[in-house]
Amino acid sequence: GSRSTRALWMYKELQTIYGTLPPLRVHVFDPSTFRETKPEWYLAINPNGKVPAFTHGKVVMFDSSAICLYLLQMFDKEGKLAPMNQPDFAALLYQLAFYCSGTVDNLTATSSPIQPVMSVKNPGDDEKVLEVNHRAWIEQCGPLLVSNLGSSKYIAGDSFTAVDVIVGVNMHYIHRKRSWHDFPVLEAYFERLKERTAFQEAFEVLPFSSL
Repeated sequence: GSRSTRALWMYKELQTIYGTLPPLRVHVFDPSTFRETKPEWYLAINPNGKVPAFTHGKVVMFDSSAICLYLLQMFDKEGKLAPMNQPDFAALLYQLAFYCSGTVDNLTATSSPIQPVMSVKNPGDDEKVLEVNHRAWIEQCGPLLVSNLGSSKYIAGDSFTAVDVIVGVNMHYIHRKRSWHDFPVLEAYFERLKERTAFQEAFEVLPFSSL
């Protein structure tokens, strides 16, 4: 599943709040061919040959959480989605942004972060890899996120924030792509996230079948 949805969802949440973000043009690749064939124009933007990539003026970026943090810095001027003046919140956002994109994402990924040099383009679908990843979810990653959520409605408390966009994309791919239903509290959390209009709009543009 595409982590591009994380950045698109963040953009749509910010646009819902402020209504003043510049227009976003989304290019969607065909997943049946993209893993084998990378357009040269795209490799010039992201030499890793992975999605997402993002351009804003002269700025060129990849990694979904990095793009989200950039969007927040540039457009969340009043801190409505990410109150970065609160040290506890800032620490939580940065920690989970790196943890989710660097560790949790790879539990459900079909391809590898080093895909261009891999002979097998979909190692994440190997039965043994799936077994190990599911075990890591049950024993390591899932319990950490359960602890972060606690008894709150959302990760940072009872109000939706940017942290929920970061984590929420993982909830989608854990529950929808891999069908891992090991933590009822996280399933209930995911159900709340799915009700958001920005979530629905993002996954409509980049559906489950995307890269």
